Amino acid sequence: MLSSVSPGESVLRIGCGRGAALIPTARAVGPAGSVTGLDLAAAMLEATNDDAHGAGHTTSGRS
Repeated sequence: MLSSVSPGESVLRIGCGRGAALIPTARAVGPAGSVTGLDLAAAMLEATNDDAHGAGHTTSGRS
């Protein structure tokens, strides 16, 4: 997935689960890009938001 992502792009990941691919993808798109993760499990989204904040990324997660 990361090989096809360029700086400045917007990425949507449906069924992101624990978000293992979201933080590396956010690094790949950089500050000019955006990454959105969707999952049905609110607990997964909350954990992903915590991880993203810990990695220095801004989130606007909702569950």
